[in-house]
Amino acid sequence: MVGTESIVITDLRNPTVSNHKSAKEKSLAVCGKNVCYTYGSPTKSISAVKNVSINIPEGIIYGLLGPSGCGKTTLLRCLLGRLSPQSGSVWIFGSRPGSSESLIPGPGVGYMPQELALFMAFTARETINYFGQLYGLSKQEREARVHFLLKFLDLKAPDRRVQDLSGGQRRRVSLAAALVHRPPLLILDEPTVGVDPLLRESIWSHLNELAKKDGMTVIITTHYIEEARQADMVGLMRESNLLVEEKPEILMKVHRKDTLEDVFLKICHDHLISNRTKEDDVVLPICSPKKSNSTNDIQKSNHMNHISLPSNKKQKFNDSIQKIWALTEKMAIRLRRNIPILLFQLVLPTIQIILFCICIGQEPKNLPLSVYSQDYAGTNYSQKFLETLNPDYIKLNYFDSEKDAIDAVIDGQTHGALIFSRNYSAQLENRFDLFELMSENKDKILRESTVQFYADGTEFPIQIAIFTQLIQAGQKYIMQLVNQSFPYMAAAIAEPLLKPVDPPIYGELEPSYRDFMAPGLILGVSHILAVGLTALCFVMDRKEGLLERTFVAGVHAYQILFAHIIIQFTIILIQTILLLLTIFVLFQITLKGSIIAVTILTLLQGIAGMSFGFLISSLCYEEQSAVLLSVAIFYPNLIMSGTIWPLEAMPDIMRDLSYLMPQTLAIKSLRYIITRGWSFLRFEVYIGFITTSVWIIIFNVLSVVIFAIKK
Repeated sequence: MVGTESIVITDLRNPTVSNHKSAKEKSLAVCGKNVCYTYGSPTKSISAVKNVSINIPEGIIYGLLGPSGCGKTTLLRCLLGRLSPQSGSVWIFGSRPGSSESLIPGPGVGYMPQELALFMAFTARETINYFGQLYGLSKQEREARVHFLLKFLDLKAPDRRVQDLSGGQRRRVSLAAALVHRPPLLILDEPTVGVDPLLRESIWSHLNELAKKDGMTVIITTHYIEEARQADMVGLMRESNLLVEEKPEILMKVHRKDTLEDVFLKICHDHLISNRTKEDDVVLPICSPKKSNSTNDIQKSNHMNHISLPSNKKQKFNDSIQKIWALTEKMAIRLRRNIPILLFQLVLPTIQIILFCICIGQEPKNLPLSVYSQDYAGTNYSQKFLETLNPDYIKLNYFDSEKDAIDAVIDGQTHGALIFSRNYSAQLENRFDLFELMSENKDKILRESTVQFYADGTEFPIQIAIFTQLIQAGQKYIMQLVNQSFPYMAAAIAEPLLKPVDPPIYGELEPSYRDFMAPGLILGVSHILAVGLTALCFVMDRKEGLLERTFVAGVHAYQILFAHIIIQFTIILIQTILLLLTIFVLFQITLKGSIIAVTILTLLQGIAGMSFGFLISSLCYEEQSAVLLSVAIFYPNLIMSGTIWPLEAMPDIMRDLSYLMPQTLAIKSLRYIITRGWSFLRFEVYIGFITTSVWIIIFNVLSVVIFAIKK
């Protein structure tokens, strides 16, 4: 192995065979000692990297070889600072990855992941420019690098979208994104997988040119062992262990094999037979974390003179703003490239509000009722009662028998049956006779002068509407009878039947269910659609490798969140304006309070939904789990927030729990603003604004923390 003193290669059959060469010719770019990383729980753990020590001099191509699943990618993630070794140490150019003085993650490394990890809606030119922005290049530098890389990598269609490029061209674009800032360290994870032999040869040619002419250190992983003969040094991994590292020609000479693949097979076979640990087989070098003062370190610094960490708060702030702006532009480009989806997102809340206002909250009309009456004699009070029913709401269907009228309800043809007795009119007149009511026929009189109503009690809102119509008709009918037969008593009887004082203190005398639901629906639509806008954003990027590549470029989770907030807030703002215009202008929903307060609270709920979407996206790795979690949260929130039913109707425990939901207090606040005209200064109003803001902070902080934990 390459150490600070010597290279020692151990032949498992002849331990005395070794090759000695001064390692001081080149200083170390990468130094890892006894690196270990394990996935899973302590009871069910999987060792991805076992006690690996790796030493890579500057300005060489290092081929990390091994089959899929042997731990190559995990080791690279430790070098990139995306994973922290559970034991052992890693040093890149004398600094620990992820430390404050390190350029990794960040401009100190160029990373090409095994996945393509490109934005398919971007052109090749836009892709290179975007990553140049992330790495902090100025506009002039980006333009120069874009021009150079397009020519260098023979990308002849720079303005064609990545999705329209061939597989080989996409690979070149991905490599260009890693090279745009001329990093001192280039890490390529399986760059030649699935590409044709000519392109594979071209990639290796480019890498050799970068190492020899630019002094770049290149680490390339592959399971195509023979192609690694073009590397200056190779490391052979198997089952999470680094078995050996040395120049390919020396390995073939020491082990007396004609191909590197035969060497790898022999080393693996001998390693299994010997059943010894890596420490028994290989002399590990001593790796110093301190920077040396050698000539090569000075050369390395000259090579990196175009890359530096921000030295003060202003530079750090400007660097952060540039990254946020790059991310924002990226999202804006993706939206512009899919105008139909963007338009659908903008008008979807309006469409839902229109459907609600048209279909919900209106009084049910043309409700069929069965009628059977044998009351044909005398004054026919039954017919007079039926005439008082509003024909717009109640549709009467007459039947020849009581059984047929009731069977119509059983068969679902009508919503209820009105049955009048044969003596209804006569017995109703007896009701007005005080002496008759005091007679022994009192029960018979009351029974035969009462309308029998057989209801279908399965459709609650319809039954409420029918009962309301029957009660209103009954009141009107009684007043007609009293005024006709006993005009001197009309005033005395009418007084208890008067409606409440008009106008009421708040609202209308005949409140609309639509008015009751409107505040909850406004905030509910704004909230849930905002969840949908962001719940999949990180899931898709993570699945395609884009999120990992973005983090390796030195981007922080809060910067991604800020960029999403800028774009999604713009969308939510347009959605809110269209939504409120529709509900208050087009459909004339009553608004007693400030439209500014309504707008601000609606926007806050949209941001809360967006922030909750970030949280879901940070938790989930698959689209299905993200969608299921969104739905699982949506329905309890809808049911318990007081949108469709009053909180006062809930059991005490559920009502107390409902106040922990993100929308409950906000909906009450909005309802007070809309229906009562209360100002922001009242506690019942501003508490909704405060709780919504608190939820926004909680969701975003949790998202950033989860990203940090799950990196």
